[in-house]
Amino acid sequence: MNMPPIITPPIRIGIKSPRIFLSIIYSINFLLALVETKGSDFEKISLI
Repeated sequence: MNMPPIITPPIRIGIKSPRIFLSIIYSINFLLALVETKGSDFEKISLI
């Protein structure tokens, strides 16, 4: 599942609707958690 395509568009909408903005923050924290647990996947995330 490719998260970035789903995350990037709502960022503009997130400014208008806080509810979506909070979901974006949650997804970002989830990605950061993946980076901490799996350091090897950091390269894949940074390329996106």
